[in-house]
Amino acid sequence: MKLTWIQKKDIIEWDIVNWSKALKFCDQFINDLSRKKILVIGDKNGGLSLYFALKNATVYATDLNGVSIYAKELHNTYNVLNRVIYGCADFIHLEYPSNEFDIVAFKSVLGALRTKENQITAIAESHRVLKNEGLLVFSENLDASWFHQILRKKFVKWAKYWRYLNVNEIEELFVSFPEKHFAQFGFFGTLGRSELQRTLLGLLDTVSNPFIPQKYLYILAGVLKKQVIIKSVL
Repeated sequence: MKLTWIQKKDIIEWDIVNWSKALKFCDQFINDLSRKKILVIGDKNGGLSLYFALKNATVYATDLNGVSIYAKELHNTYNVLNRVIYGCADFIHLEYPSNEFDIVAFKSVLGALRTKENQITAIAESHRVLKNEGLLVFSENLDASWFHQILRKKFVKWAKYWRYLNVNEIEELFVSFPEKHFAQFGFFGTLGRSELQRTLLGLLDTVSNPFIPQKYLYILAGVLKKQVIIKSVL
Protein backbone atom coordinates (compact mmCIF):
# COMPACT_ATOMS: atom_id res chain seq x y z
CA MET A 1 0.00 0.00 0.00
CA LYS A 2 1.45 3.36 -1.06
CA LEU A 3 1.00 6.04 1.58
CA THR A 4 -0.17 9.56 0.76
CA TRP A 5 1.70 12.59 2.10
CA ILE A 6 -1.11 13.21 4.63
CA GLN A 7 -0.89 9.60 5.84
CA LYS A 8 2.88 9.89 6.20
CA LYS A 9 2.43 13.12 8.16
CA ASP A 10 -0.09 11.49 10.51
CA ILE A 11 2.17 8.47 11.04
CA ILE A 12 5.55 10.24 11.34
CA GLU A 13 4.55 13.72 12.66
CA TRP A 14 8.03 15.30 12.38
CA ASP A 15 10.85 15.37 9.78
CA ILE A 16 8.51 13.48 7.50
CA VAL A 17 10.66 13.13 4.38
CA ASN A 18 13.51 11.37 6.18
CA TRP A 19 11.61 9.29 8.74
CA SER A 20 9.08 8.09 6.15
CA LYS A 21 12.00 6.44 4.34
CA ALA A 22 12.06 4.00 7.26
CA LEU A 23 8.46 3.05 6.44
CA LYS A 24 9.38 2.47 2.80
CA PHE A 25 12.29 0.31 3.92
CA CYS A 26 10.04 -1.76 6.22
CA ASP A 27 7.50 -2.20 3.43
CA GLN A 28 10.00 -4.44 1.66
CA PHE A 29 9.52 -7.03 4.41
CA ILE A 30 5.87 -6.65 5.44
CA ASN A 31 2.77 -6.48 3.27
CA ASP A 32 -0.80 -7.44 4.13
CA LEU A 33 -0.98 -8.19 7.84
CA SER A 34 -4.47 -9.66 8.09
CA ARG A 35 -4.79 -11.92 11.14
CA LYS A 36 -1.39 -10.73 12.40
CA LYS A 37 -0.90 -9.43 15.94
CA ILE A 38 1.32 -6.36 16.37
CA LEU A 39 2.69 -4.76 19.54
CA VAL A 40 3.64 -1.09 19.12
CA ILE A 41 5.66 0.37 22.00
CA GLY A 42 6.00 4.04 22.92
CA ASP A 43 3.27 5.10 20.51
CA LYS A 44 1.76 7.97 22.48
CA ASN A 45 0.16 9.72 19.52
CA GLY A 46 -0.77 6.56 17.64
CA GLY A 47 1.09 7.15 14.37
CA LEU A 48 2.94 3.87 14.12
CA SER A 49 -0.16 1.97 15.22
CA LEU A 50 -2.02 3.63 12.37
CA TYR A 51 0.63 2.39 9.92
CA PHE A 52 0.03 -1.21 10.94
CA ALA A 53 -3.74 -0.88 11.26
CA LEU A 54 -3.89 0.36 7.67
CA LYS A 55 -2.28 -2.97 6.75
CA ASN A 56 -5.21 -4.81 8.39
CA ALA A 57 -3.33 -5.97 11.49
CA THR A 58 -4.68 -6.26 15.01
CA VAL A 59 -2.57 -3.65 16.78
CA TYR A 60 -1.77 -3.24 20.48
CA ALA A 61 -1.03 0.50 20.73
CA THR A 62 0.89 1.20 23.94
CA ASP A 63 2.86 3.81 25.79
CA LEU A 64 4.27 3.86 29.32
CA ASN A 65 1.16 5.63 30.66
CA GLY A 66 -1.18 4.79 27.79
CA VAL A 67 -1.76 6.59 24.50
CA SER A 68 -3.10 10.13 24.15
CA ILE A 69 -6.64 11.17 23.25
CA TYR A 70 -5.16 12.38 19.96
CA ALA A 71 -4.15 8.79 19.10
CA LYS A 72 -7.72 7.53 19.43
CA GLU A 73 -9.05 10.49 17.45
CA LEU A 74 -6.49 9.77 14.72
CA HIS A 75 -7.50 6.12 14.51
CA ASN A 76 -11.17 7.08 14.44
CA THR A 77 -10.49 9.46 11.53
CA TYR A 78 -9.02 6.57 9.55
CA ASN A 79 -11.79 4.18 10.65
CA VAL A 80 -9.39 1.68 12.21
CA LEU A 81 -10.57 1.80 15.85
CA ASN A 82 -11.86 -1.77 15.54
CA ARG A 83 -8.32 -2.97 14.80
CA VAL A 84 -6.59 -1.25 17.73
CA ILE A 85 -6.33 -2.31 21.39
CA TYR A 86 -4.99 0.34 23.78
CA GLY A 87 -2.82 -0.26 26.82
CA CYS A 88 0.22 0.63 28.90
CA ALA A 89 3.60 -1.01 28.39
CA ASP A 90 6.97 -0.61 30.06
CA PHE A 91 9.55 -1.60 27.44
CA ILE A 92 11.91 -3.23 29.93
CA HIS A 93 9.10 -5.14 31.70
CA LEU A 94 6.60 -6.19 29.04
CA GLU A 95 3.60 -7.80 30.70
CA TYR A 96 2.77 -10.08 27.79
CA PRO A 97 3.26 -13.83 27.40
CA SER A 98 6.24 -15.19 25.49
CA ASN A 99 5.73 -15.94 21.76
CA GLU A 100 2.66 -13.70 21.60
CA PHE A 101 3.17 -11.27 18.68
CA ASP A 102 3.96 -11.49 14.98
CA ILE A 103 5.63 -8.07 15.05
CA VAL A 104 7.02 -5.81 17.77
CA ALA A 105 7.53 -2.23 16.59
CA PHE A 106 8.74 1.10 17.92
CA LYS A 107 10.05 4.48 16.78
CA SER A 108 12.41 6.73 18.74
CA VAL A 109 12.03 4.84 22.02
CA LEU A 110 15.36 3.19 22.85
CA GLY A 111 17.11 6.49 23.49
CA ALA A 112 14.63 7.40 26.21
CA LEU A 113 15.68 4.31 28.18
CA ARG A 114 18.83 6.25 29.12
CA THR A 115 21.28 3.37 29.65
CA LYS A 116 22.82 0.64 27.52
CA GLU A 117 21.66 -1.95 30.06
CA ASN A 118 18.04 -0.85 29.71
CA GLN A 119 18.31 -0.91 25.92
CA ILE A 120 19.67 -4.47 25.98
CA THR A 121 16.86 -5.52 28.34
CA ALA A 122 14.24 -3.94 26.07
CA ILE A 123 15.50 -5.80 23.01
CA ALA A 124 15.55 -9.05 25.01
CA GLU A 125 11.93 -8.43 26.03
CA SER A 126 11.01 -7.79 22.38
CA HIS A 127 12.63 -11.09 21.42
CA ARG A 128 10.78 -12.93 24.20
CA VAL A 129 7.26 -11.77 23.26
CA LEU A 130 7.78 -12.38 19.52
CA LYS A 131 6.61 -15.60 17.91
CA ASN A 132 9.24 -17.69 16.21
CA GLU A 133 9.98 -16.03 12.84
CA GLY A 134 8.31 -12.87 14.13
CA LEU A 135 9.77 -9.47 13.21
CA LEU A 136 11.22 -6.62 15.22
CA VAL A 137 10.53 -3.47 13.18
CA PHE A 138 11.92 -0.14 14.34
CA SER A 139 13.50 3.20 13.55
CA GLU A 140 15.78 4.99 15.98
CA ASN A 141 18.02 8.02 16.36
CA LEU A 142 21.75 7.49 15.88
CA ASP A 143 24.47 9.57 17.50
CA ALA A 144 25.44 10.62 13.93
CA SER A 145 28.19 13.23 13.37
CA TRP A 146 30.01 15.46 15.87
CA PHE A 147 28.05 18.33 14.30
CA HIS A 148 24.71 16.72 15.25
CA GLN A 149 25.98 15.94 18.74
CA ILE A 150 27.00 19.55 19.41
CA LEU A 151 23.70 20.97 18.15
CA ARG A 152 21.68 18.50 20.25
CA LYS A 153 23.49 19.56 23.42
CA LYS A 154 22.69 23.18 22.62
CA PHE A 155 19.13 22.97 21.32
CA VAL A 156 17.52 19.63 22.31
CA LYS A 157 16.19 19.71 25.86
CA TRP A 158 16.13 15.92 26.31
CA ALA A 159 19.65 15.39 24.91
CA LYS A 160 21.04 15.38 28.48
CA TYR A 161 19.49 11.99 29.18
CA TRP A 162 18.80 10.54 25.71
CA ARG A 163 21.13 7.68 24.81
CA TYR A 164 21.60 7.81 21.04
CA LEU A 165 22.55 4.55 19.36
CA ASN A 166 26.12 4.13 18.22
CA VAL A 167 26.65 2.31 14.92
CA ASN A 168 29.51 0.35 16.47
CA GLU A 169 27.23 -1.28 19.06
CA ILE A 170 24.27 -2.16 16.84
CA GLU A 171 25.39 -5.74 16.22
CA GLU A 172 25.88 -6.28 19.95
CA LEU A 173 22.48 -4.82 20.83
CA PHE A 174 20.61 -7.04 18.37
CA VAL A 175 22.74 -10.17 18.71
CA SER A 176 19.73 -12.38 19.57
CA PHE A 177 18.31 -11.86 16.06
CA PRO A 178 20.26 -13.91 13.49
CA GLU A 179 18.57 -12.28 10.48
CA LYS A 180 19.02 -8.51 10.40
CA HIS A 181 18.32 -5.83 7.79
CA PHE A 182 19.36 -2.20 8.40
CA ALA A 183 19.22 1.09 6.53
CA GLN A 184 20.34 4.60 7.47
CA PHE A 185 18.94 7.98 6.42
CA GLY A 186 19.18 11.69 7.03
CA PHE A 187 21.87 14.28 7.61
CA PHE A 188 20.44 17.77 6.97
CA GLY A 189 16.74 17.23 7.68
CA THR A 190 16.90 17.44 11.45
CA LEU A 191 18.52 20.89 11.23
CA GLY A 192 15.28 22.52 10.06
CA ARG A 193 13.42 24.71 12.57
CA SER A 194 10.05 24.28 10.86
CA GLU A 195 8.48 21.36 9.02
CA LEU A 196 8.80 23.26 5.74
CA GLN A 197 12.53 23.65 6.34
CA ARG A 198 12.84 19.99 7.35
CA THR A 199 10.99 18.98 4.19
CA LEU A 200 13.31 20.98 1.95
CA LEU A 201 16.39 19.69 3.77
CA GLY A 202 14.96 16.17 3.61
CA LEU A 203 14.77 16.48 -0.16
CA LEU A 204 18.42 17.56 -0.12
CA ASP A 205 19.15 14.43 1.95
CA THR A 206 17.48 12.25 -0.65
CA VAL A 207 20.03 13.45 -3.20
CA SER A 208 23.10 13.76 -0.98
CA ASN A 209 22.87 10.80 1.44
CA PRO A 210 24.48 8.27 -0.94
CA PHE A 211 27.63 10.41 -0.81
CA ILE A 212 27.75 10.89 2.99
CA PRO A 213 29.40 8.25 5.20
CA GLN A 214 26.70 6.17 6.87
CA LYS A 215 28.16 6.75 10.34
CA TYR A 216 27.18 10.44 10.00
CA LEU A 217 23.49 9.75 9.27
CA TYR A 218 21.00 10.12 12.13
CA ILE A 219 18.21 7.60 11.45
CA LEU A 220 18.55 3.82 11.67
CA ALA A 221 15.74 1.60 10.39
CA GLY A 222 15.76 -2.10 11.13
CA VAL A 223 13.80 -5.25 10.38
CA LEU A 224 15.00 -8.29 12.33
CA LYS A 225 13.64 -11.82 12.38
CA LYS A 226 13.46 -14.05 15.44
CA GLN A 227 14.58 -17.58 14.61
CA VAL A 228 14.62 -20.24 17.27
CA ILE A 229 16.14 -23.53 16.15
CA ILE A 230 14.30 -26.45 17.69
CA LYS A 231 16.57 -29.46 17.94
CA SER A 232 14.91 -32.80 17.45
CA VAL A 233 15.50 -35.50 20.02
CA LEU A 234 16.11 -38.91 18.47
